[in-house]
Amino acid sequence: MNMDKELLRRVRFCGGAELRLTAAEARSAALPSAGPIRDGKTMATKKTLPQREKELQLLLATASGREELRELESRYQATGERLKPAGGSVVTYILVHERVHSMIAG
Repeated sequence: MNMDKELLRRVRFCGGAELRLTAAEARSAALPSAGPIRDGKTMATKKTLPQREKELQLLLATASGREELRELESRYQATGERLKPAGGSVVTYILVHERVHSMIAG
């Protein structure tokens, strides 16, 4: 038996959402603890599109997470660049905004 499949890791995201992963999934999804260094300061490593999408989907699971998504949507709409289409997914809207602004990798 593969021990990685038996061991589960719990990953908590802001907003209290939780994801259960096998140890192998947790290792493959883990981001480096520190990114490249520039001007003596550590730069954050960008999340990949699938990582960010999973994180946003998990926020939908809790009331506080949904509120966090609404606040993010409002902040992005306030830029005046692009409005979320009526009936459109808030997760897709956020992903498009963040990808256009190079906030996520991929």
